[in-house]
Amino acid sequence: MQNARPLCILRPATGRGSRVRHSCNRVRLTNQHFAIAAVTEKCAAELLQLALLLFAGRQLNKCPKISTHFPWKTNARRNSTPWPITRKTPSTCEQYCLKSSQHGICPVKLQHPKLVQLLQLAYSAEKAAAFAYIGHAGSVKNRDEKVAIRKIELDEWQHRQTVLSIMRQYDISPSRYFEIKYHILGRIISASCYVIGWFMPYYFAGRLESGNVCEYFIMMRYFNEIGISDHDSVLYEMGIKEKEHEVYFQKGLQNNRLLPLFEKIFGWGNKGSFNDVDLANTSSVEESKGYCKHPK
Repeated sequence: MQNARPLCILRPATGRGSRVRHSCNRVRLTNQHFAIAAVTEKCAAELLQLALLLFAGRQLNKCPKISTHFPWKTNARRNSTPWPITRKTPSTCEQYCLKSSQHGICPVKLQHPKLVQLLQLAYSAEKAAAFAYIGHAGSVKNRDEKVAIRKIELDEWQHRQTVLSIMRQYDISPSRYFEIKYHILGRIISASCYVIGWFMPYYFAGRLESGNVCEYFIMMRYFNEIGISDHDSVLYEMGIKEKEHEVYFQKGLQNNRLLPLFEKIFGWGNKGSFNDVDLANTSSVEESKGYCKHPK
């Protein structure tokens, strides 16, 4: 055997005197045996460390630091790995923690079904609105209107990204049902804008935005009910932005002769709104928690 090392032991002398003599048995260990022993020792230490971190992580609600070092990969004899090991795909919690420099805080499960559903609904509905505005901007002829509607579309995409970032903090996945439903709905509305004229896309866009305003203020209130106020500012900003969208469409329709008829049928127009937010006299973030307590 190459580079074999004898396994030597100390044995007391059986002859004269008290000297201790070395005696080597016939068992000889190769470098491969020592490598296997070293790998086994390292793996056992890492497993123990990971178990302790997992226990501590559950207590502190923090992700364990996930080791990306695999001692068997740096072994000189890679083809002689003691056993094949396949690493599992990191969980959502691990992926979130690995992206941050200090391995962050694990997503906390929200114990509020209405809030979870509202987040999923808002995330998917923003895509439908953005799709609708693509068709709406394409159908109008006035250049200024195209630019304004395009800006509103970009706001909707930004809102969708913001809602997704909030969902990820709590390990909430988008609803497949909502995603499919609102994707199809948004595409249908987008295509219909080219055939239903100028008034109806403006009217129903304003009516939709009017309802979306309360969506974010109610979301803020739900978070506060479970002791979370970290998202108050961003939810406030999105709610106010939706109100700005509503006012834009409202002003564009205020002198249209069809508005009184549609307002009487659908409940939104110059005199009617689905929220109680006043852009001319907006409240602070703290005071805005009183908005939409009695949505229409």
